[in-house]
Amino acid sequence: MKNSVRAAVVSIAMVALVAGATLPAHAGDNQHISLTGGGVHFTAYGEILHATDSRKDGYCISAELKVGELTYGAHACGDGKVGYHDLDISEGKKVWLRGCYSTQRGTRLHWCSEWQGAIA
Repeated sequence: MKNSVRAAVVSIAMVALVAGATLPAHAGDNQHISLTGGGVHFTAYGEILHATDSRKDGYCISAELKVGELTYGAHACGDGKVGYHDLDISEGKKVWLRGCYSTQRGTRLHWCSEWQGAIA
């Protein structure tokens, strides 16, 4: 009886190991920050930074993504406009996202959210 229980446990463990090996390796997470009049979003799969401006108020929405010492941006200016930046970031790398109100495509930041962490 002990041998049959041991064989069953080993079989279950092997099935779990094989099933786990076929899962996708991508382990990043998305991050979103809502702002009055728009929002910013980081999509981990494909490493895409988005900014959306949903209000005609004279301000642009700027998304900033900090990766180590580098900071990338995406900007949207005008009601219904969307801007994006397609990035190439190593999988599993820690990144930081924030959203800002700006003028002229991020040349002057007026107010920014706190930084929020994510994994590429």
